[in-house]
Amino acid sequence: MQIDNEQKSPSLTDVNEVFAHPLSSSITIYVNDKPIQTDSGQTLTDFFRQLQLDKGKNLAVALNNSIVSKGEWPDCVLQAEDQLLLIAPISGG
Repeated sequence: MQIDNEQKSPSLTDVNEVFAHPLSSSITIYVNDKPIQTDSGQTLTDFFRQLQLDKGKNLAVALNNSIVSKGEWPDCVLQAEDQLLLIAPISGG
């Protein structure tokens, strides 16, 4: 970013260059008792999409010991230290 001697304010272009790679804060959550680093502000839907668990898989989810239905995933924002329990059915006999 260049500013001449007239001490003018940086332009929008200059600010965009500085923030071209915004800092993303991460949080630690626990999935089946294992610590996982993930981006802050993610919903359960975002998190499962990142793990590729959002397509065609039946999944039971408990967040901090409360069951979360699939319809609630888009509104459920993960917080630091959250405890997720994921259970997937296994077929067999």
